[in-house]
Amino acid sequence: MTYLISSREGRLCLDGKRLPVRITRSTFPVDTFASGDLSIAAQKENIQIISQCFLDLYVIPMGGKKLPRGWGYTSQDIEIKYKKIPDEIEGDEYLFNPIRKLFRSRRNLTRGWCLLSCATLHRFFWKEFDLYRSPCPYDEENDYHWWLQNENGDVIDLAEEQYRISRIYELRKDGKKMFSFPGASYPVRGRNLALKLAEYVSASSIKQEDVPKYLKGYKSL
Repeated sequence: MTYLISSREGRLCLDGKRLPVRITRSTFPVDTFASGDLSIAAQKENIQIISQCFLDLYVIPMGGKKLPRGWGYTSQDIEIKYKKIPDEIEGDEYLFNPIRKLFRSRRNLTRGWCLLSCATLHRFFWKEFDLYRSPCPYDEENDYHWWLQNENGDVIDLAEEQYRISRIYELRKDGKKMFSFPGASYPVRGRNLALKLAEYVSASSIKQEDVPKYLKGYKSL
């Protein structure tokens, strides 16, 4: 039986239901991480821990702290087009404006996070999970929704909430497996975020230069 790991308001969900107990970080292979290999077994418990820690570090705070110079792409946040609310919408008017679904806010935490979350989590589960995409329900001609999926049909989609708040439930319809990212920044940003996440869950220090630029034949378009 397949499963779906997603999120609601920063809380991890399994098959659409919030997990009753908040997931906390656990012990992961420090020696393996230190060697630059961030992959771990794609067991449901491991996926839940890594996913909740990703939410805690990046999604709930609405972006992480900027990385040091020398890391290439330092952004630990979504693209500005998802977080810049139009100037003409102010105060209480924003809460009642239908276009608020298009921008990140405390009421729409995962807006714009789909590809960056995939690029990060794929570093841990690339041996069993692949990158998938389908046309974005909000802009089918110019944008896509991204998630991770394995051969069994199990899905990791931490950013599906941005569509469910608009009662869009078939967001992964006609999904296709992808072997490339739309641009050079996402593999690098995903590596940077995954490295800091690995340090967090293993309480260890990892050298950035030890982590491969990418694995499993994935590349930038």
